[in-house]
Amino acid sequence: MQVKRLVLHQFRNIEELSIEPHPGVNVIHGRNAQGKTNVLEALYLSATLKSFRGAKNAELIEIPHSEAAVRTIIERRELSRDILIRIKPGGKYVTMDEKKVRNLTDYFGQVAAVVFSPEDLILSKGSASNRRTFLDRAVFQMNPQFASTMRAFDQALKNRNSIIKELRKTGQGNEMLDLFDPQVAELGSKIIWSRLQFLKGYRPYLADAYQTLSNGEQSIAIGYESDLDIEETSDLETIQHAYEQVLQSNRKKDIQRGFTTSGPQSEDLTIELDGMSARAYASQGQHRSIVLAMKMGEIQHLGEVLEVQPIFLLDDVSSELDHKRNAQLMQFLSERPGQIFVTTTDPAYLQLDCEVSLFHMNNGVLTDERNSL
Repeated sequence: MQVKRLVLHQFRNIEELSIEPHPGVNVIHGRNAQGKTNVLEALYLSATLKSFRGAKNAELIEIPHSEAAVRTIIERRELSRDILIRIKPGGKYVTMDEKKVRNLTDYFGQVAAVVFSPEDLILSKGSASNRRTFLDRAVFQMNPQFASTMRAFDQALKNRNSIIKELRKTGQGNEMLDLFDPQVAELGSKIIWSRLQFLKGYRPYLADAYQTLSNGEQSIAIGYESDLDIEETSDLETIQHAYEQVLQSNRKKDIQRGFTTSGPQSEDLTIELDGMSARAYASQGQHRSIVLAMKMGEIQHLGEVLEVQPIFLLDDVSSELDHKRNAQLMQFLSERPGQIFVTTTDPAYLQLDCEVSLFHMNNGVLTDERNSL
């Protein structure tokens, strides 16, 4: 998988940009707040239609304009696609090969990208929602249909929570929950099962990546924490039955609290180093190794499943890592196949042992330097 051309129009602080990147490593350097990350954000947007920074549509549009555009020409297995995303405050409008995309399931899967940014460094020690987001993004990249299931579950959960709030006020509506709970359980169990299936394939890649970063001195284990009485090997039917039971047994508690307390919206990942909780005992450096290994494992696993190399986006991570971990990351990037985009304030941070294309960003203007480091 390779980006052949990226064209931006009125995106963030970038008035106009056109780049034909190298099929290998592309380094974008410049001072902070010049627009380097915006290029990575546009590339990630091409894959997911979302900002990895959680930005709203209006925030992606250069002031004072009312519309932005991201055009990506992508080549995958020798098949070229021309993708255009028009961004307005009210929504995004997508065309592929000059034809309007009416069904997003036909679009998702055309571009696969994994991003590693400084914000990710809290992944292993931050809130459960951060880890759920990581997990769900990874599942989505491998199975774009997962997004439809997530949307349907979110709506079903919203409806159930509305009924619960009404029950809390009036004491009426139990029969409505009897109708809604099977739907919530059916959709929620699909999400949980998909997450568990991902973890099953992901673990070996994560373990190998962390072994590399720790020089074989430590082992990592990742698990799934759920209120449901299930095993990680449970089939979909077993998970759905367990979820229905939990919804029933927790109904009184849910009404007291005013929302649904159990399900995929409240579950978490557990991460251990040598059998000890990483959240409780890992050092700052170990947390950084964990997150780096999680991303390295994700892109390797995704490449195996898709049978094409995803695009790897790294935002100023070299300045966040110590010398040892930075060197290990550089070795990984130098050796892995596929297209890579890295931003940095100083190219000297990047001791890459491979051919590199260099670009300079200054106040939203990108200059193609095409010099090897």
